[in-house]
Amino acid sequence: MHPNIVASLEKADVIAFKEASLGEFTIRTYRGIPIFVSESLVRAGGTSGYVYDTYLLAPGVLAYGEKPQIAGDVIDVAALQFERDKAKNNEVIYDRTRFVLHLNGLRWKGTSEEESPSNTELQTTSNWELVYQTPNRVGGVCIRTNA
Repeated sequence: MHPNIVASLEKADVIAFKEASLGEFTIRTYRGIPIFVSESLVRAGGTSGYVYDTYLLAPGVLAYGEKPQIAGDVIDVAALQFERDKAKNNEVIYDRTRFVLHLNGLRWKGTSEEESPSNTELQTTSNWELVYQTPNRVGGVCIRTNA
């Protein structure tokens, strides 16, 4: 959630916030739900003000996928590559990977002109397909707030 949303919740219900220290890390919770703050969850409103996105995710809802690396001396977005410059006496190993994080229950069905979809393509709802029978089984929701 955006820091402004956290501040609004603190004004309305400060007693619902708790902090737990785990070594060097402190996890803040609101009503038992861990909070992760990002300033990029805001955009300008249609006529005035701002629109804030807050995501509420169930445990285990994030899925991870990775493209297998291609062996050999090929240029690919997922390849282990070795570069040697004898004149400079430098050797560099590149471990290129391509991965995606998404919500369980959704599948990418879009296409892209490039090797990877752009952020705009990833944000386009029609590029994603529901795999589960109903959306309420996905375990994630976006709450939009106007301010």
